[in-house]
Amino acid sequence: MLMLIQANHALLEQAATLMSELDEMDYVQPMQAFASGSIGQHLRHVLDHYHALYGHQQGLIDYDHRRRDNPVESSKILALTEIQRILAMLPTLIDQPVRVRSEISPHAQQVDEMNSSLKRELLFVTSHAVHHFALIALLLRLQGIVVPTDFGVAPATLNHQRQQQPLFS
Repeated sequence: MLMLIQANHALLEQAATLMSELDEMDYVQPMQAFASGSIGQHLRHVLDHYHALYGHQQGLIDYDHRRRDNPVESSKILALTEIQRILAMLPTLIDQPVRVRSEISPHAQQVDEMNSSLKRELLFVTSHAVHHFALIALLLRLQGIVVPTDFGVAPATLNHQRQQQPLFS
């Protein structure tokens, strides 16, 4: 579990570094032409999934219970503060059984629950964050902002790319 916590810590630190370099306008700029929302909306969504992990204390994680229209979407400073809170929370996580609740149909309010573990859910939020960071990277590049080449790239992809590089350049 420690390696997974460290990986999430590094991932969120990378996001904090990138967000701290953005102008507030770049953070909140909606990208309507791509129906992708703003950087702030994507980051809020990612942070909501980390917040759902707090539910493990009651034995239930509900990723659908999110804080839409949260001020984190429109304030880079609030987002950076929230990232710091999550970074402080991560080391306190201890693997234990949990239940995960999720809506399973867009046509009716059908909800299902399943057994999981906190470690498995921490793995999920890692993958989920990388996915949204890839979208954030795309949106930033469309705005002409330089993004680190490894931001939003899955660890397996980065490892594969390293293996493909010739030993001598």
